[in-house]
Amino acid sequence: MSITFRELVSLPQLESIQLLTQTAGLGNPVSGVGILDYEYAENMRDQFHPGDLVISSFLFAKGREDLLFASVRELIREGVTALGIKNVYFKSLSPELLAFARRHSFPIFLFDHRVMFEDIVTLITDSCRFSAAQQRDAAKLDMLLSPSASRGLVQDLTRELSPLFSEYFFCAYLRCSDDFLFLLRTAERLNSSHLLPSRCRVFVYRDGLLAVFSSPEPPMGEPADVLADLCRAAGLSPRSAGASRAGVRGLDQALREALWAFRLGELSQKSVCFFGESGVYRLLLPASESPWARRYCSDLLAPIEEYDKKYRTDLLITARRYVENHCSVKRTAEALFQHENTVRYRLSKIREVLGMDAEHSRFDLELSLAVLLSELSEL
Repeated sequence: MSITFRELVSLPQLESIQLLTQTAGLGNPVSGVGILDYEYAENMRDQFHPGDLVISSFLFAKGREDLLFASVRELIREGVTALGIKNVYFKSLSPELLAFARRHSFPIFLFDHRVMFEDIVTLITDSCRFSAAQQRDAAKLDMLLSPSASRGLVQDLTRELSPLFSEYFFCAYLRCSDDFLFLLRTAERLNSSHLLPSRCRVFVYRDGLLAVFSSPEPPMGEPADVLADLCRAAGLSPRSAGASRAGVRGLDQALREALWAFRLGELSQKSVCFFGESGVYRLLLPASESPWARRYCSDLLAPIEEYDKKYRTDLLITARRYVENHCSVKRTAEALFQHENTVRYRLSKIREVLGMDAEHSRFDLELSLAVLLSELSEL
């Protein structure tokens, strides 16, 4: 995760800027900020770092766009991300300069002369600082999910994420916005306020918000109630959310459950999904990440897919609809707009492809497992 120029200029504090270069360079990453006021273009080398957003009034270039052009050229060579010009001495730029900037994906914008340099520097510095801290936390959360993470490492990472975290956890993962800086600001606001319990922290993680509640002992309340309280306190209306059971021992396990529940919600098109209420998926979701599960799915479904390609049939889609409809021939026929005998014929052909005769009593079970596991692994 990094802050892009697009995300930065979407902040309310920068809504009044005048972007001169259209969409050029909107995806450029911003990692710092610098002020160009007294250095001339020929003395600019090593003054800035790649990823910096530079601001200036260009007093030294007053009435000399050639000096401004030379400065832009040097800033691009230095790897600067974008340029902001206070509209004191330059209120517009030549088409030639703007075309040059667009060719190099170099955004240039004007900002009002009443805006203080210090305000922009503080805004960008704070945003980059908080983004960097969140990225470090996200890396630690990724390490928690590693299959090779020992219990000792899990405990160390948990303490690093918050010294207030205890032994039992509830995690909720929410998708509520595509705006990364909105997520950053929301997490910062919640973590620095008294809206949530002291043993709760909110992280920006995998394009969403991860709320972690901790307690020295279970229970921690009903997951639905805790999630509702979180959304109410944060003023959030998530598009989708997944939540662990309450009182899970170990942050790593609670985190996995929340992410698994979120995946299941996407599959079942539910806006909110709770791991504790996911039925057989409490077994299938962990199993879907296993290499043995992937091999099992391949062994059963790949021959069906190959048969379809060779003979231009629809056995695989029939198998998927059959499982979706709880192995009911009647409901599968209705879903496919086919006669029931057609579905029966296709199922018999699937048995034949898989080498399962009519007496194979576990056909429905084995096919269902393969289809459900494959759908989970595709998310």
